[in-house]
Amino acid sequence: MPEPVWLKCDECDVPYIIVAILNPRRHKWAPLPISYSPQNVPGNFDVNWNADTVEVRDARGRDLGPHPVATYGQGEYRPHNPGHFLDDVHLREGDSPRQRLHNFVLAMDDDD
Repeated sequence: MPEPVWLKCDECDVPYIIVAILNPRRHKWAPLPISYSPQNVPGNFDVNWNADTVEVRDARGRDLGPHPVATYGQGEYRPHNPGHFLDDVHLREGDSPRQRLHNFVLAMDDDD
């Protein structure tokens, strides 16, 4: 497996990586941004860097390419703030949605 590609969040400048998570209800792989857990905060995702990668797509259907598989339970990573991947988060009246330059669009529900 090649070295993971760390990205900088457009919202908070914290580095994150995209991993593949299996949605057990839909039986589909979905992208999930994760970051290292802060010091003294337990993580809840682990990444097997030696396993095969999985192709994932964002909420708009854009192919994000192959990414490592993460498992929920324990680990050194936590999900990156999902609100940082929504175009319309925290908009005030008259504001227009932000254009995400680097962040992908995260699906926030199970609708197809």
